Amino acid sequence: MTFSFLEVQKMLQDITIGPAPHVVYRTIGGILDLYFFPGPSPEDVVRQYLAFVGTPMLPAYWALGFQLGSRGYKSWKDLESVVSETRKAGIPLDVPFADLEYMSKEEDFTMASGWEGFPSYVEQLHNESLHFIAVLQPAVQADGDPFKRGLQENASFVEWETNQAVQRSIQNLYPLANKTKIMLGVLRTDKHVAYPDFTTAETKSWWVKELADFHKTINYDGLWIVRNEPSSLETNEDQPRYWYSLEHTNITSLHCPVNGSSAKYDIPPYQTQNVYHYDAKTYLASMTLCMSAMTKQGRMYDVKNLYGLQQTIATNSAVQKITKKRGVLITRSSYPSGGRYAGHSLGNNFAAWEDMATSVIAIQEFNMFGIPYIGADICGYAHDTAEELCLRWQQLGAFYTLSRNRNDGKSIPQHPTKWFSVARATAAANLFRYSLLPYLYTLMFEASCDGATVIRPLFFEFPNDDAAHQNDFQFMWGPAILIAPVLAEGTKLVYAYLPRNATWYSLRDDFGVKAQSGFSFFSAPLDRLPPVFLRGGYIIPRQRGGQTTAATRQRPFQLVIAVENSKSFGKLIWDDGESIVENFDQHDYVELHFNFTMNDTASQLILSLVKSASSLTVPNITSASILGHNALPMINGIHREPGDLTVFPETSYDTQKRIFYLKTSCMFNFATDTKVVIAWSNHALFDLAPKEARINCIPESLSRRSAEKSICFKRGCIWDDEYVAVNVPHIFDSNRANLPTFLHSFAHLDVTGIFHLSLFIWKGIHSIIVNKQ
Repeated sequence: MTFSFLEVQKMLQDITIGPAPHVVYRTIGGILDLYFFPGPSPEDVVRQYLAFVGTPMLPAYWALGFQLGSRGYKSWKDLESVVSETRKAGIPLDVPFADLEYMSKEEDFTMASGWEGFPSYVEQLHNESLHFIAVLQPAVQADGDPFKRGLQENASFVEWETNQAVQRSIQNLYPLANKTKIMLGVLRTDKHVAYPDFTTAETKSWWVKELADFHKTINYDGLWIVRNEPSSLETNEDQPRYWYSLEHTNITSLHCPVNGSSAKYDIPPYQTQNVYHYDAKTYLASMTLCMSAMTKQGRMYDVKNLYGLQQTIATNSAVQKITKKRGVLITRSSYPSGGRYAGHSLGNNFAAWEDMATSVIAIQEFNMFGIPYIGADICGYAHDTAEELCLRWQQLGAFYTLSRNRNDGKSIPQHPTKWFSVARATAAANLFRYSLLPYLYTLMFEASCDGATVIRPLFFEFPNDDAAHQNDFQFMWGPAILIAPVLAEGTKLVYAYLPRNATWYSLRDDFGVKAQSGFSFFSAPLDRLPPVFLRGGYIIPRQRGGQTTAATRQRPFQLVIAVENSKSFGKLIWDDGESIVENFDQHDYVELHFNFTMNDTASQLILSLVKSASSLTVPNITSASILGHNALPMINGIHREPGDLTVFPETSYDTQKRIFYLKTSCMFNFATDTKVVIAWSNHALFDLAPKEARINCIPESLSRRSAEKSICFKRGCIWDDEYVAVNVPHIFDSNRANLPTFLHSFAHLDVTGIFHLSLFIWKGIHSIIVNKQ
């Protein structure tokens, strides 16, 4: 049994986990609100939690595509060059993004020198079906036009409690702020900044107007908000480290009261572990605003942890109001219920194997927190990455829901085309990801509509499996796909665990091969995807991956059906990928359910449209790959109800892997169909007869010296790719007169009711010719 509780506490706190097990909980004040979620399953716990705090936002479909950018670009031409190289290498890409360098001295809503042509380039990206995400900070420059307009529109800003507390050495530098109590901090510019108080309606209205004006300058599709904890650099430092950077001027850092009555907020009786910064004991205000600061909602000491959430709510509303589309919002700061409005980037990590491995745990945790749109900076943000590390991280990052490569601009470049091997691996991984986006989007839609995890630990699906509980570094996409990433240098084999009470099939280049459950070694050379498996009993939709999500969305759907206990189930949810979802009951989307059943004599696939949307144009379903089809399909007898079904010659059955590849003109048309049943007869599958004991079902091949595979299948025979003879022998060895070697086999089946057997004697040698009636 699984249960959890949510402790809603906005103030500073320490939580220590110890043996036994036990938890030591310490907080410096506030009201403890505890909410209990009884489960009983792990996924039930998350659903109950999300029913309380709110289900996560649904990102635009394009936001599930690959994103690429970096600090350190000198102009938009640098970004254009990287994007061009990436696309020429055949790497699917959807979202180039600009980091702080596009701003003039990192000031919000401005354009730096060298970036004047950037808005036109963004329009070019749109013409090529790409999208653009801009980065913004919460604070605005204390002598800038946005700050001036905010004051004119009665927007509120974080303030000192009294006029006497104001830091005059800073305040006197800025006429707009000089006669106010507004607290000014530092965010890596040559000027101080003011922090909007997003708790007031006037501030939110001003923020929307600023974002709308900025959208007229550069047509962004989504936003990424950073430093919204909020950050203020080197607070209380007399000689801040940014003084030693050539990029910044020697402006005074924010200083908070550390003596007198106001000092109790930055130096409380118990200061928690937050006061330790880079192993040095500091104050609670280090790298942020003073705890004595005031907002309209209360003192920063009490409400600091809500600041990022409040900005996120305001910005999410603004993006949708301005763009008239769903877009996407990514935030650095997070808080319970924040997933309703934004996804989350895991922050400035290091280019290290340990950090890559840690991200696997983090993406699972944030799904439990109700933030399924989650990812780390691929290849690492800080420090020089290595070729192998970057390659493996790109392979892993293809399974983040937020898949983004980014670095600090001080380290060596790490875009995928930096190394040929990484470019090739990234192209393969991204194409694989894009092919699975219909399934991933279905999971994201369900999470947003009903509350669920998207990326989940193994034990969420197998709660009674002890080995699954101990496995931190594998994860699942929903209930159906399991990923076992490569997380260590020099690894060519992955020691992975496949839960024992399930059937598993490979989705890599050894597609459809049934994998042994339990602990096993799996091949993982650098030029192959990490092990990825489909769980038996599930059906997933997919499309052939394209270079953008827009291109991929135009292609027909394929089904991958993994059989367990002779059945499988799955679904597809599809909408336009960009309309704002205000109410799922009124939202235009289609939902199609798949049910597959089989036995030795027949198979049946039922496709049922449980929700339709006449406004949508949805690609047809044209093919299916049925893994674990342990019977011989009679391909010439496949039929569709209602209507006709054109079965293409590529339809085939792999006798070794037990995979049935069904390729048709159209299995389901969303414009005309509501329920379709596709069925066929089967022969029980036995072991193949020895090659010397096989009979020929295409006697005309005696004269043509070759046989058409399509004729073979139409006659209900097996085509054995493992054995292809040049032709049927013209002269039989008298010792093997009745055992000629032929191309085909009926594998020990009783053929007397299906074939007419003619026995004749030619020069004293017996031969058998089989003709289908």
